[in-house]
Amino acid sequence: MTYDPANGRYTLPDEMALALTDENSPAYIAGGYQILAGLFKDEDKIIEAFKTGKGLGWGDHHHYLFQGTERFFKPNYVANLTSSWIPALEGVETKLKNGGKVADVGCGHGVSTILMAKAYPNASVVGFDFHKPSVE
Repeated sequence: MTYDPANGRYTLPDEMALALTDENSPAYIAGGYQILAGLFKDEDKIIEAFKTGKGLGWGDHHHYLFQGTERFFKPNYVANLTSSWIPALEGVETKLKNGGKVADVGCGHGVSTILMAKAYPNASVVGFDFHKPSVE
């Protein structure tokens, strides 16, 4: 953010606004802040986990953690998963186009699972995650 003392105005330059306002941009970071907010909401649970040594299960976190994780990673999945990451894996894209199988373990709300299933309709793509709600 910039400040112009002559007119008392603040401005958010376009390149910075992109990271905060365009949910489809791979530079979008608001989900990361939601993850942090979720951890603050879990403060009492985290303190208790340290006191008792029992830990805190992934599925026992505040829903902000799961929503924020999805919001943080989704733009990069949309921009890269089926257009560059999978094609970069030798032979994988051909297998998926010809009916291969994918187990998307730890898929969260299923963003990556759904993208792969749409891009490779002949493949069997199944998402798994421990917490509720996950992908249905």
